[in-house]
Order: sequence, then structure tokens, then C-alpha cells
Amino acid sequence: VWQCGGSVEVLPCSRIAHIERAHKPYTEDLTAHVRRNALRVAEVWMDEFKSHVYMAWNIPQEDSGIDIGDISERKALRKKLQCKTFRWYLVSVYPEMRMYSDTVAYGVLQNSLKSDLCLDQGPDTENIPIMYICHGMTPQ
Repeated sequence: VWQCGGSVEVLPCSRIAHIERAHKPYTEDLTAHVRRNALRVAEVWMDEFKSHVYMAWNIPQEDSGIDIGDISERKALRKKLQCKTFRWYLVSVYPEMRMYSDTVAYGVLQNSLKSDLCLDQGPDTENIPIMYICHGMTPQ
């Protein structure tokens, strides 16, 4: 919306409802579908900042093994609408967003002496790194 010249409106008296189907056409594990959709969004809209999404999901950018399908129509739509860059969005709309630049590597950092321990995000508000049992979730 922001990148393509639209607007977001706040309607204080509006109501939102969600109606769910009795049978969902996707698997019980939503993670795979959400991850795929996140990568599609990143590839179409986030330009050089798509690495933020790959890092957040701990997915390698090259040879991720995830089929995101054909996004050529979405990219063509973005071009047709003459949408602004994601950098413009970060500078103009969301300047407080943290930008990661010059990232050398990302992923799990495992202890070489005790392989079941990994560097993890600490429990306090400052997220001081701690050693914790490897679980493969995002904070590691």
C-alpha cells in the first residue's frame, strides 16, 4: 500500500470478523505455507532488504530448497503500478526499522565442544546471548 501510493485508514468503529472453513485445504503445519508466502513477499517487494526475511526464518538465500512458485506476474504488477522501492519505505514511512547491512553470515552458532549447546537469545529484555540447548528456532 505505502510503496504503491495507496493509504491506510484508521476506522475506529469498524468491525473485523474471520470466518474459517470446516476443512482447510492446506496441511496442519502452517509454518511451511507461511514461510513460502514470506519469501514470495520478500522477493517481490523488499529489494535488497529481502535478506531480512531470510535471516528471520534462518533460511539460506542461495539454494533455500523452498519452491516459492512463479512471481513474475507480481513483479510485473509492481512495475506497472510504478511502486517505490522498499528503501523508500524504510526511510520515509518506517525509519525506526533496524536495517542489517554488511551481514557476513547468519544461522545457528553451535558449540564445538558440546554440540547440543547453541548460542541463543537471552531471556531478559536486552537479549544478552546465552548458551542453551540447540532447538533450531528463530532466536538461535
